[in-house]
Amino acid sequence: MKYQAMSEIASNQHGLITLAQLDEHYSRKQISTMKQNGLLKWVQPSTYCVVGSPQSWTQSVAAALLTMPEAAATHHTAMRLWNLGSEIDEVEVILPAGLHPKPVDVFLHFSDGEISWRITNGLRVTTPERTLISVACSLRDWQLENAFERMLTLQLGTFASMRNEIDLIAARGRNGVGVMRELLDKYDTEDRRCASPFERRLRRALLQLGLPEPDKQLRIPTAEQSNRYIDFGYRQLRLGIEADSRAYHARLTDFEKDWDRNGQLIEAGWTIVHVTNRNFEVGIARVARLYHRFSREAGAA
Repeated sequence: MKYQAMSEIASNQHGLITLAQLDEHYSRKQISTMKQNGLLKWVQPSTYCVVGSPQSWTQSVAAALLTMPEAAATHHTAMRLWNLGSEIDEVEVILPAGLHPKPVDVFLHFSDGEISWRITNGLRVTTPERTLISVACSLRDWQLENAFERMLTLQLGTFASMRNEIDLIAARGRNGVGVMRELLDKYDTEDRRCASPFERRLRRALLQLGLPEPDKQLRIPTAEQSNRYIDFGYRQLRLGIEADSRAYHARLTDFEKDWDRNGQLIEAGWTIVHVTNRNFEVGIARVARLYHRFSREAGAA
């Protein structure tokens, strides 16, 4: 019972506790004894890890934020916390300009305006929209596009919320605003008619390879069922393209139904190419090769 208060507080803070929190329950002599006995381990100024708590990268982020109550995780740290694709271990936080804390092994960013943040996993983190704007200039085009698609897929933000964030901070001349705005401009009316973010990405990739606009949600008559549907295709060539994203075909039964449908489409004379996140470049290249081959064969006939 002696250490119950400490344990309860730490259990809600990734195994961490601050000196101010300890002061509310223990004397400085008791705190000193706990440090000497190894019950508390120093991790940041005025922040300790309670013995037995599992150490992790997330705990190191939490320690930085407990040390700096005005801070929020930002840039690649925020990307990783929102599961938007970063695996960088460096801890980055953002603070209001004018503060001068001295954390250990933490990269500091400063803002002269309002910091847009939300809570995830018990941590203050810049919003997904602000996060992507912050890292836009440091990512390759395809990395930023993938991160934005992931934000949409995970329902962390929308086109409207991203444009609102851009409008909010554009006047301050933030790095990344122009890059993010250019990306949004790629999402034209045709893009938005696609059923999923992954389908939007696939459509743009086909157009960038010089292929014509594909038909969307094609209805194909089959022998076993009156109609089957495919995501994209070129009807005159009987070439179909399926966008297989785990977020939209997550269950085993979904895959089984897809394969049954594919068998019917093949029997109807169609060639079906499956494109996934993992084989994306290979998949769209295969579509391009088949498109050109079928076009030549059709011309020769």
